[in-house]
Formats: sequence, C-alpha cells, structure tokens
Amino acid sequence: MRISRVYRYRRQVIAGLILPLLIWCVNSTAFAAPAPQDELRITIKAVEVKPDYIIVSYELVAPAADSYEVSLVLLREGSSSFRIPVRAASGDIGEGKFAGGVRQVRWEFGKDYPRGLSGEGFYFEISVSKVKSSNLLLYVGLGGLAAVGGAVALLAGGKKSEGTTSTPSPAELPMPPARPTN
Repeated sequence: MRISRVYRYRRQVIAGLILPLLIWCVNSTAFAAPAPQDELRITIKAVEVKPDYIIVSYELVAPAADSYEVSLVLLREGSSSFRIPVRAASGDIGEGKFAGGVRQVRWEFGKDYPRGLSGEGFYFEISVSKVKSSNLLLYVGLGGLAAVGGAVALLAGGKKSEGTTSTPSPAELPMPPARPTN
C-alpha cells in the first residue's frame, strides 16, 4: 500500500506549523518588563521672543527610529487654570521623527491671539509621547501562514493515490446473514 509523504507526515507538518504560529502570535512585549520612564526625555533649550513669533528650541532624547507626537502648551506662573495650547505652530511639532539634536518650533502667536497676551510669568511646557505603530506586518504574516496551512491541510486530506484502499461501495459488500426465526 502506497501513501503519499505529505499524508504520512501530516501530523508532524501540522505540529511544525502550529508551534511557530503560536510563538509568533504571542506578543513578546506583553511579557517584557515595562520600559523605564526615563527612556523619553525632552528638555526646552531656548525660547526666543520676536515681534511676530516665538521660537522654542528643544531636545528629545529617545530612540531615533521611532515616531513621536510632540505638543506645546503656554502656561502662566501662579495660575493653574491658565493653559493655552499652541495651534498656529510650524517646525518640529506634531507627529514625526524628532529624536536626536536640537529641534525648533515656531509659534505665530498673532494667528492664535490677534490681540496678544498681556502680563508676564509665561512659560512653555512641551510634552512627547511615542506613536504606536500598526501591526500590518503581523496581519499579513498571519494571512500568509493561514494560506500555507490551508494548502497543507488540503494536500494532506485530499484524494489518496491509486494504490490505497478506499471504503467499498454498498454493491461490493456482502449481504448480512439472515435473521434466525423461531
């Protein structure tokens, strides 16, 4: 009796596909230690006030390959309710790769506040957060692995070769013996 190799080793092939799939699907970062908080460090280096705009220079110490969301807020000393988000800004602000070196944000405050801001004791607060990357590669890989697994299952469970035995048809089976009568 001749059986195809894929059919003969189907359990090993399926086990060989399932184990790497499980290892790959488990997100290893879920079991890793939490990242230290000092991994992202941002400091304001200088603030230059011009008649029509303000330039805020900052430095972000973080992995350069990652993308970050950088935002800027104007605060006032002694007033916890005074919090003005910087909107009419350009330069190294928003979402992007801003790590490494001194970066600049140019805020044209006249566009946000045409009447200007009076008083003193203003300062800036800059915040940064890492942008989460999508898992597109994971989904493409899972789809490809599912296609390969389906093809292997189809080959393993497909038609048997000519030399194998199959279930006999009802015409080939002998009739059962008659029932005994009393």
